[in-house]
Amino acid sequence: DESSHRAFMNRGHLLWIYARQNHKIATYQDRKKVIRLAIKDCTTSLKLNNTRENGAALYNRACIYFSIKRYDKATKDCDRLLKLLTKDDVPQDQNNDEAFDDNRIDLSILTYHKLAAIAIAEKKNYVSAIKFYTKALTGNPTSVLTLELRARVFEWIHELFGPSPQSLSKALRDYTAAIHIDPTNANLYLARGKVLLEIRKLKKKKNCEDDTDTDTIADDNNTIEMVSNHIQAYALFADTQTLSELKDGTDEDLEVAFDSDKQEISLHGTKSNTSVSLDGTKSNTLDGKKNNTSDSKENVFNASLVQAYLKNFEKAVEIIDTYMERVQTEVYYLDDENEDDDDNDNNQTKTAERRVLILKLAEANVFKGKILMTSGRKHDCQQAITCLEMALKADASKPGWFYQLGLCCVQLGDDNLALEAFNCALAISPDLPRVLHQKGSCKLRMGDQRGIHDINKALELNPKLWRAGLSRACFLALKKRYAQAIMTCNQVIVTQPSSARAWMTRGCIKLQSGNEEHAINDLEHASKLAQGSALVWYNLAVAFHTAHTRRVLDDRDASLDYGHKALHAYNEVLSLEDGGDNPAVYFNKALLLFDLQKYEEALENFITVRETPGIGEDVNVVVAIGRCLHLIGRLQDATRHFSQVLRHSPNNFDALIGRANTYADYGHEEAQLAARNDYQHAILANPTASSTAYLNLTFLLQSMGDFQAAFDIISTGISMFPHEAQLHEAQAIINLQMSFFKPALLDINQAIDILTINKSIAARSREQIATYLSNRGVIFLYLQKEALAMKDFREAMKTDPQNALSRCNAGGVLLRQRQIRQAVIVLSEALELVKDDERAYTNRAIAYSFQGETELALKDLCAAVAIAPTPPQYRNRGVFYMKQKNWNAALADFEMYMKLVSSSDYAKRNDTVTFKASASDVAEVKEMRGWCRSRVENAEMYQTEIITDLVEASM
Repeated sequence: DESSHRAFMNRGHLLWIYARQNHKIATYQDRKKVIRLAIKDCTTSLKLNNTRENGAALYNRACIYFSIKRYDKATKDCDRLLKLLTKDDVPQDQNNDEAFDDNRIDLSILTYHKLAAIAIAEKKNYVSAIKFYTKALTGNPTSVLTLELRARVFEWIHELFGPSPQSLSKALRDYTAAIHIDPTNANLYLARGKVLLEIRKLKKKKNCEDDTDTDTIADDNNTIEMVSNHIQAYALFADTQTLSELKDGTDEDLEVAFDSDKQEISLHGTKSNTSVSLDGTKSNTLDGKKNNTSDSKENVFNASLVQAYLKNFEKAVEIIDTYMERVQTEVYYLDDENEDDDDNDNNQTKTAERRVLILKLAEANVFKGKILMTSGRKHDCQQAITCLEMALKADASKPGWFYQLGLCCVQLGDDNLALEAFNCALAISPDLPRVLHQKGSCKLRMGDQRGIHDINKALELNPKLWRAGLSRACFLALKKRYAQAIMTCNQVIVTQPSSARAWMTRGCIKLQSGNEEHAINDLEHASKLAQGSALVWYNLAVAFHTAHTRRVLDDRDASLDYGHKALHAYNEVLSLEDGGDNPAVYFNKALLLFDLQKYEEALENFITVRETPGIGEDVNVVVAIGRCLHLIGRLQDATRHFSQVLRHSPNNFDALIGRANTYADYGHEEAQLAARNDYQHAILANPTASSTAYLNLTFLLQSMGDFQAAFDIISTGISMFPHEAQLHEAQAIINLQMSFFKPALLDINQAIDILTINKSIAARSREQIATYLSNRGVIFLYLQKEALAMKDFREAMKTDPQNALSRCNAGGVLLRQRQIRQAVIVLSEALELVKDDERAYTNRAIAYSFQGETELALKDLCAAVAIAPTPPQYRNRGVFYMKQKNWNAALADFEMYMKLVSSSDYAKRNDTVTFKASASDVAEVKEMRGWCRSRVENAEMYQTEIITDLVEASM
């Protein structure tokens, strides 16, 4: 029906909801299109019916304009709607006038609310907003929402524009009227209590300024009592277990009496019939009878509960103690009367009264024990056990009291006593699911696997006992029966879909089973349900951290993303009150920062862990600090930390390796000898600890030029760790440097076979396999088998597209084969991956010179010199300048070459083979230098030098 104004109005409303709430709208432009369609539908509806009957279309369009901050158009639609609603003409098809008037009133109230919101959002005009809310109340004086909104505006005026007693008084008046209309709205009581506290602060400040103490104490006490009553009313009407009604001796009592996970208090006894009057004092009971607030057990417990809710546990216990002293006085009074009275009937009556008082004392002791348990302090829990034992001496027939005693023992860590208490509760009533659950949990903690039978029985009696289901899931997970554990968690989530603990438990089990992605989804959902839980955020951080570690080799981008998410989660844990002092969080965060190569931040977190009481000189923490100091260049501090560990543990493998690595970076011969001693000490102390010692010692000996010793060490390492690919690669490099090409080829083949024989390892080691393939290609080049070398380089590029080394080597082969164009392409790809590879720049410069691109060739040669100012680079650029007949520039490069070669530092850095190979190069450079000197403008100055260079070159 294209003429249906209602259909267009409804579709416009649905489109607006879709634009606000649907996350599938990818871009802002798409969202704007949906909003335009919504406005178009509302406008079409108004064109079809522009009467009061279709006022909802005008209101919807005003809401849409408000959401996109078109406040002028939203205001026009609201004004237009109010004019329509105030007209006297009623549509002809309106049959039910009373219903229509109610609809009109509701729509006018919503319109005034929208105008007030526009006034605040557009101009921060709170006075106009109050006027609009007042007009809305004129139409409907019993609107609780309008009263609450106007009260909030009065509060904002007080907060934003300075202390305003008048605004607070008006806010108090609105909240009071709203409570009159809706006395079961918990939020109204809480909001009114906050306003009362603000008024009290203003009065105290005024009294301090005026130095007047008249009635101040009495007024403060009245205010505190009013606020306490409002908090109590909030707890009574809020939908929580805090004030659930208890039934002694039944399983419902145990269901709500005390939750050991949340540690909440529940009132013992029925709800009080007292209500809260508008002035904040307690009024008569609902049935019209007077209630003795001073002697009522329920009122005393409520007052104590309010203090516990405010974390004033000492005050809460004091209230209970006062009540117990009063009851105890009555007991003493009855005992004295019984001694003086000989009437048997009267004595029986008084004995019954005494029994009632004793039970009251027992109930008070139980409630006091719950208050003490809630504080979570050890000495309070010990006092709670004393209170519960006194209660059980008076009446040992209550299973709920034994249950409370057991929970208190669990909180103290005494599982034996807790198990005894749970057994006593079950002896009275054997079918209590929660008691069975706690009993089974105690047995499991004590190592008795039969505890799972008690948990299973608890679930048979009450399948909705979700904590027992989670306990069974954890038991199955510890037995590595992950599928059954996850199925149990699924059943719990069906029963309790809003339980953060259930989602967290399932996420942790999935993480243990190796399914990180699904684990992260569950833990993220748990973090949304319990945003302030440090435990949930910590487990989420561990899940992200695990995913980061497992994806380092196969997907570096995803690994980095998971690492940053884990870092955010760890920071979230540290920002929470119950997670900020946990050293495990700092330690894990430091390990993550170390993996992300943020060594200075990791060092700060490790130091924080070390400063935690009880950890102090933990070996692992000190070694980790030493590694961070080493990597940020503080070598002396790193050496001091490693030596500190070795003074107490001389054979500590990690400290020996760490100090040896630090010594190796000192750069002088004495430090290298010290590093060699530490590596050898680590190997002798624990030959099978790790292959790292063999590998590092091999590279150290290689840098010192002792190839035979390096070969002996790496051979020993391979005999200890025959399946370590890195050891075989290192032996291949040593053989290659000793010109043993075929043994080098056998070693690198062995390394590649170790990584590729297992498909799961190969999938995680693509980068390492590509490096080994490239190294084997280099060996083939030494064996003058360019075809096989090129095959390995291409295979390396295919295995790891990010491998620049294989492209650089392939470019060199193509250059030797005079495939200049392809060489330029491959070398350019290598330089896109690695910007500071001087060999790639040099080879590409040679390729450009073959193509006649002299400017590009010179640019690449200069880039190579800037990256690595070594003699070969200066020689290459000098030769290029000679070909370009730029004699001065060529002479400068040759002079720099000779200066570097003749320096002692360069001679020490080069081994014997390299020095012999460079001797012929030195002669050639001297000849070219003499040639350049003879071609410069002032050649006469270099006559002697020219003759010297030519003579030395010919020798």
